[in-house]
Order: sequence, then structure tokens, then C-alpha cells
Amino acid sequence: MGYDDKLSHSDLAVSSLAWGFTIGFGVLTTWEAIKQTTRARDPLRSTYIWLVWGEILMCMVIGLIVYLLFSGFYEVSLTFLIWLLILWSLKLHFVIQIIVNRISLITSDPSFNRKLKWGAAFAITCLNISVFCIWIPAQLEVSKTYEHINKVWDRMTKIIYLAIDMTLNWIFIRTVKERLVKQGIVKYDELVTFNIRIIFISLAMDLLILGAMSFKNPLVYTQFHPVAFIVKLRIELSMAKLIRKIAVEKPLGPFELPPATGFSGKERNKVTAMPTRPPFVVPHAGFKSRMLDNPSTMPGDAPVRERVDRRDDDEDSLRNNSWQMRMLYHAKD
Repeated sequence: MGYDDKLSHSDLAVSSLAWGFTIGFGVLTTWEAIKQTTRARDPLRSTYIWLVWGEILMCMVIGLIVYLLFSGFYEVSLTFLIWLLILWSLKLHFVIQIIVNRISLITSDPSFNRKLKWGAAFAITCLNISVFCIWIPAQLEVSKTYEHINKVWDRMTKIIYLAIDMTLNWIFIRTVKERLVKQGIVKYDELVTFNIRIIFISLAMDLLILGAMSFKNPLVYTQFHPVAFIVKLRIELSMAKLIRKIAVEKPLGPFELPPATGFSGKERNKVTAMPTRPPFVVPHAGFKSRMLDNPSTMPGDAPVRERVDRRDDDEDSLRNNSWQMRMLYHAKD
């Protein structure tokens, strides 16, 4: 019995539903990709931009050709299966290299980045070769042996890919913590939290593919591949957007407090009172403090000053708004 005899209305309904989700997420992902491409300084020379658009193209093409198959435009053939696997292989490579590219933004070791890039590419290539050798004969029903092996190995390949994906995300989280957060750049802690959350979404997409493999028709689950990977790509674009947002944030000024957690924006922007006694500053021998000429401004009698919690790394502005900064400024002279 061939695939044409196996196709049913329920298969077409499931395929149409998955294809609809692919189009919906594809539009959102494409729009974000356009925005990031236009912001890139030289998009034609950016590996990241090429990987993003390559992943979008692979997902949309796979979704379309599988949907046309279930719609009856053509039959399953060796040529169709080969092209489907070629597109699937490229799709895996693109999304994995996007994650590797994200890691390389944080690390400063070219040797490690090179080993990680080629190591991930080698692992995915071995996975793809095994699928070519087992999956195609099983789909063509060459023998029952291939079909039985494929039932086990096809699921194993999804688990192996999941392990590679999780490992790369773990490397990213560890690198951010060790190189940035532990060095005092606490603003990147938000990036770690976001990455931990998206791991569960990525895991859910892989479980979606594994669950779709339970359909009676063994080709139905291929329609869920584009859905899962277009969602994964959307996550990666959101991650890149967050990295850019955090990277361009100004660090806290020398007399500013970090925003307190658990308070609303209005409460954080309230005017806060400064302490009556500033940090002790030791002037050098040639410094004559204005406090000696005006005893009413001695620290013990200084009135409570108020300031607005804002970020301003302009030394002149800080010097005019804070008498502590005036002391520090004169102490440097």
C-alpha cells in the first residue's frame, strides 16, 4: 500500500493546521528579521543575517512542499524525500550555528569559538548522514527491517538534537555568568533569566515533534518541523534583540543606585534623600576646602539634600548637582 492510499482527510486537516501556524509565526519572524537586517551595519557580510534568512527560507519551503504533498499535487518519490532531507539538514545547521554565533558574542577565545562551531557542525552532519541512510529506505518501504530501525532511530535523532541544543544553551548561560555577571556587570543577569525560560519553550517544540511522530501516517510529523523551528528562530531573534538592548544600556553612575526590585517604575523614580554625612574625602596638601571658609556647610550640619535617581555620566553635570562631587572634583586638582 503506497502513501497515496494512506492519505486521509484527517491527515490533510492536521497538515493544514500546522501549515497555518507556520505561516503565522513565519510572518512575525520575518518582520523581526527585516528589522534586524535594516539595523545591521553591513547585512550582506553578516553571517548571522544570512543564517536567519536561510532558516526562514528552509522552514517555509519545507512547510509548503509537505502541504502540497498532502493536498495531492504530487506523490511521494525518492526525489521528493532526498530534497526534503536536504532542506531539513540545512535547517538544522542554520539554527544550531545561530546559537553558536550567540555564544561567540560573549566569549573572547577564538580557538574555543572555532572548535565549538566545527564541533556542532560535525555532530549535526553525522546525524544527517544517519537519517539519509535509514529514513529514506524506511519511507520507501524497502524492507521491514529498515522500518523497525527507523521507528527507534528517528526518535533517537530528535533526542540527540535536543541534547545538542540544551548543551549549547547551557554553555551560553555559564559563559554569561562567569564572564559578565560575576565580574559585576549585573545587567546581563536579565539575559541569563530569559535564556533559562526559553529553554523550556525550545524543549516544548522538540516534544511537539516527538508527539507528532505518533500519527499513523509517518510523514505527518514532517509538517510540524517548520512550526517548531520557526518558533525556535523567533526565540533566537528575541534573544539577539535583548542582547543588543542590554549592551547599549548605560552603566550606573558613581552616585546612583540600581533600580530596586519589587517596586514600580513610579516608586523607583521618586526623589530620594541623600545621607547627611557624605563619604569622607581626603584632600591633598594644596587643597583648601570651602567648608573651612563657611562653617555652616560642614558635614555634620549639612542639610538633607534630595536628588532624582537618573543616569548621567557627564562629570560636569554631576559636579553642579552634587556637593560631594564638587569635593571630589577639587580634590583631584
